[in-house]
Amino acid sequence: RELWANVFPGLGFLFVAALVASFAESARDPSPFLVLGLVGAYALAYRIEFEIGSGMAVPTQIFFVPMLFVLPLGLVPLAVAAGIMLANVAEILEGRIQAERVFVRLGNAFYSLGPVLVLAGFGEAAPTLVDWPIYVVALGAQFAFEFASAATHERIALGIPPRLLVRYMSITWAVDASLAPIGLLAAMAAVDQ
Repeated sequence: RELWANVFPGLGFLFVAALVASFAESARDPSPFLVLGLVGAYALAYRIEFEIGSGMAVPTQIFFVPMLFVLPLGLVPLAVAAGIMLANVAEILEGRIQAERVFVRLGNAFYSLGPVLVLAGFGEAAPTLVDWPIYVVALGAQFAFEFASAATHERIALGIPPRLLVRYMSITWAVDASLAPIGLLAAMAAVDQ
């Protein structure tokens, strides 16, 4: 049961992310340096954990939101996964993370699928404040996908009912909601250049 709970999130994410990447069309063509820069910045932000109440948060939203507007939408989930893996590369190489736990880390990128699907539904467009209702829906989709992934894992691995996770995850969601406008401003500045 524990092995299944550890492997399922990552494999599920990789399958869905590969589907999204293969079907999503894009006119965006960022330079490889920009892609590597965003993935590297995301990895650094992922390494910065801070406690808030009884939960933990990472400031990745500052780099995730620009990814949504600079990278081809279909590649964003894979870029997030690459950032997460890059952030954990030392622990993986040193053997501090068991092989099946790597899939749990990959599953942490599942949240990125929600906003990608919402924004793809409205078409790849440059960020603008006029579209704020779309961005609120995309943020809600991010939270829904993150909750679904975490609740599935916790239910399978530990038998924890999903309703108990809401309180703990709401702290992380508050941080993400607070940082999303900063990421949007960064995306607007990046696209205007």
